[in-house]
Amino acid sequence: MSHLIHRISIKIIPPVIVILFLTGSSGMATEQSQATFNSIPIESKAIETVVDWVIRELMVACHAPGVVISVVHDGSIIFAKGYGYADLEKKIPMHPDSTVVRIASVSKLFTATAVMQLAEAGRLDMHRNVNDYLPDWKIADTLAEPISLAHLLTHSAGFDDRYIDKSARSQAEQIALGPFLQKYLPPRILPPGEVYTYSNFSNALAGYIVEVVAEKDFAEYVRQHILLPLEMGHSGYRLTPALQRNLYTGYSYRSGGYQAHAFDFLNDYPGGQMLSTAADMANFMIMHLQKGKFKNRQILGEAYAEKMQQPQFSHHPPLHSASGYAFYIGKYRDDILIGHNGGYIGISTRLWLFPDRNLGLFMACNTGNNTIINEVSYRLLDRLIPPAAADTT
Repeated sequence: MSHLIHRISIKIIPPVIVILFLTGSSGMATEQSQATFNSIPIESKAIETVVDWVIRELMVACHAPGVVISVVHDGSIIFAKGYGYADLEKKIPMHPDSTVVRIASVSKLFTATAVMQLAEAGRLDMHRNVNDYLPDWKIADTLAEPISLAHLLTHSAGFDDRYIDKSARSQAEQIALGPFLQKYLPPRILPPGEVYTYSNFSNALAGYIVEVVAEKDFAEYVRQHILLPLEMGHSGYRLTPALQRNLYTGYSYRSGGYQAHAFDFLNDYPGGQMLSTAADMANFMIMHLQKGKFKNRQILGEAYAEKMQQPQFSHHPPLHSASGYAFYIGKYRDDILIGHNGGYIGISTRLWLFPDRNLGLFMACNTGNNTIINEVSYRLLDRLIPPAAADTT
């Protein structure tokens, strides 16, 4: 099995006419792939063949300006490639090493990793009332049960949600995390630990607690304790000049043309504004597949990495769907799948890990339409993972 990295900056796809048949949960023409399993080896050229074929078929049809992908296996990057353009006007190609994208809600995995590092160090208790960590203001006790970090990282804290005032037009206009949460944190509407209600604010609050306990800006904590040890030199929560030079442009397709979107800056940034490349994200995937270890460094203790990846909340365990600490946990065919998807104006992302196969996939597309991400990931994984023995749902 080859572990040679295969990096190609761009694959320009000529215009094609594609007839799309929408079937099944994975989108287009999935029933046939379920019926016949034509496996491929987990190695670079085989993966490239499948991905190229799917991209060629769908990139124009899905109005995807650019796509970037990285695949890891057994501790190595085995495939990384860019397709189309990161910037249509300037004709800048997507590249796995250099194109910087907002990974959107995949950022929440970094928040959880930071929390678990401090829990491992004995500085945070996952089940303690979070008000104990808030020095200047408190969450109103509108419900009897207190909220814990475990609730925040499993989206079961019971907060309402809001979108107005969540972002700023420039980095200078961003509101600091603490004052922003103090003013805009939505009210509690459900008892904690009972209902999964997806919450960007919960993740931002967990990030602020990291900031308070570490006595360090959250973005700087992540840079020092996660990004630098993982050799993620093209990543960060702050848009530095170096990252700006290679930043993607996000698009929407409307009325027969592409509309570019200005980059905005999230006030609740821990859960949505990490900037990274496909190659850097490969290192993050490798670390979590190796239970917190990257090369000869233990970024997160094995026991705490396992806690992130194990079910911590579920409405109904027999359905094989649960929340770990920021990780979504489910099944793909008969394989355990952990990961997170991301979506924002002009960007869609996906990070999926298959721990039993030591296999990870990261993808990003610079449009909010995630159809092509769904199709590439499903069709590739349908060739790598055998069908389930039986549907027991």
